[in-house]
Amino acid sequence: MIRHQRYESPGFKSQADVLASIVVPCRGQLEYTERCLARLLRHTGSQAEFLFIDLGSLDGTREFLRGAAATSAVALAVNLCAEDTEFPEALNEALAASRGEYIVWLSNETMVTPSWLEGLTAAARATPGIGLVSPLSNVPTTEDAEIPPFDVLRGRIAVRYPEEAAEDLAGLDEFAELWREKHGSRGCEAGEVTEACFLASRQSVNALAPWGQWTHAARGENRLNHLDMNALNAAVRRLDLKSGCCPGVYVYSFGSRPAFRAQPIT
Repeated sequence: MIRHQRYESPGFKSQADVLASIVVPCRGQLEYTERCLARLLRHTGSQAEFLFIDLGSLDGTREFLRGAAATSAVALAVNLCAEDTEFPEALNEALAASRGEYIVWLSNETMVTPSWLEGLTAAARATPGIGLVSPLSNVPTTEDAEIPPFDVLRGRIAVRYPEEAAEDLAGLDEFAELWREKHGSRGCEAGEVTEACFLASRQSVNALAPWGQWTHAARGENRLNHLDMNALNAAVRRLDLKSGCCPGVYVYSFGSRPAFRAQPIT
């Protein structure tokens, strides 16, 4: 039995022609959630709905999300779970009620940039049979490691955004726009996607349903990350769905802050 509470914004039911349903799980980290939502509203077009799922936060996140749902003119729905064990059911319910042609999984620690959704959907449409598409993002490394302009890690391309600007995100949008101009929005093959951000076609979402089975909570595991990405990526391979990377879209994740001295990206 579902025990979580659901709140919908005044503009939720009136939203039509939904291109993407953006699912954002939260557990604490109010500062990140506030910034994540602000950047979503600033950099996402009107053809999207936002589905936030809170897992028993005690730091004001729940109150913030309820307030956002009560006043927002955009399509915003909030599911509030009392505890982690409700997450698989809440996720299944949110996806079943979602209306987007695409589903986007976005960590509340991930900060989107201009035209991010347009780039991901363009990459998905450009690659027949695509299952999941990820943007480029920062990745963790060690301070004394060699830092190339970009590298390939576990089959996906990754770029670095200067660390000293990360706290206030100064210059992030300009960086992302210059990167997009240089690399475009074509789709390309990659090995895996990460929990920070990925887009899935509706066909892939249905093929992988119920999504609650890919959560750590469904396995009785209490972890900071919500999805078992090893299991999910393995299922994508078993179903012969392609995982792609959009080389022209860059997002920044505080969940994998790089521990290195910043170097220019050329």
